[in-house]
This record gives sequence, C-alpha cells and structure tokens, in this order.
Amino acid sequence: MPSADKSNISILLVDDEPLILRGLARRLRGYRLHLAYDVPSALEILRDHDVDIVISDYNMPGPDGLTLMELVRRKQPRARRVLMSATPPFELTQLLMVGLIHHYLPKPFGETMVQQILATADSSPQRRSRRRGPSIEVEAHERN
Repeated sequence: MPSADKSNISILLVDDEPLILRGLARRLRGYRLHLAYDVPSALEILRDHDVDIVISDYNMPGPDGLTLMELVRRKQPRARRVLMSATPPFELTQLLMVGLIHHYLPKPFGETMVQQILATADSSPQRRSRRRGPSIEVEAHERN
C-alpha cells in the first residue's frame, strides 16, 4: 500500500505491554495511530476520534480485549476489529463467525501478517464508505 494511503487510515492499538505496543507502532509508521495501554484509555480515544481499525491484545488487566471489541462494535460499528494474543480464546471461531472480531493476529507476528490484515481492512466495504476526519498525530494514553 503506498505511503500516501496510509495517512488516511486511523488505527487504535491497545496492549498493556509497552514494548509490544511501541514495536507494533513502529511497524505501522505512516498510519494515523492512537495508542492505549488499557481498555479505559482506549474508550477515551474512541470517544474523541473515529478509527478505521482497532488492534487489541486479548489478555490485559481489567477489562480484556473481547470487552473492548464488543464496545467498539457498538460505538464504532464500521471499525475493523483485530484481536491479538499469544493464546487464542477458546471461542475464536465463534467470535469470527458472529462478527465480534474480523481478524485474529497471533503473537508473535511478522510484518507480512500485519500488512495482510491491514490490506484486507483497507479494502473492506465499511472502510470505503467511511467519512474521513481530520488527520492527527500519534496519541498515546498512559496508564494512570
């Protein structure tokens, strides 16, 4: 995907592990990124910004990634939802079938896998029909 297209895609990254979050952000340089270390911080971002894609860890302290995906589905139903984890949830197939998540990203993951998921999300009918908002820089919400 050309880098000019990347700046039009807004991605929310959520992971309680700062090294993983920063590493993923480095791989996604050029996209409009929002970073959150937990679900409450992610919800704060979603309250202020429309996003195209949410990539969230499954296992986090407090509300988990599935809780976030359900809230994203209600608050921003056009956003593509990607769940990542070293161990997939038992009900992964069902989560994909009912549309709670659109993709599963196993940890550790490579650059190619991330780019394939982003390419799929960018070509989705939901993405093509979204209204574009103003461009913003990377925004990170730190833990309190």
